[in-house]
Amino acid sequence: MFELVAVTCLKELLAETDSHPVSRLRRKLVRNLKEKCAPLKLCAGDATAAREIALQLLDAACKITEDERRAD
Repeated sequence: MFELVAVTCLKELLAETDSHPVSRLRRKLVRNLKEKCAPLKLCAGDATAAREIALQLLDAACKITEDERRAD
């Protein structure tokens, strides 16, 4: 269910031709990650790894969404 919600939201977001919404989403994701990870007191390496994984997931979701949009 979460995947369906995420893909639907990304489709709406990517329906626009500019990349500004995705850039804003990336910045907000990083900011939210910092806020959520701060209480966990992760070491710098773990915090960086969490950020990289989150951004890789976002990039993969955007690619899948873009591929699905082109197929429609």
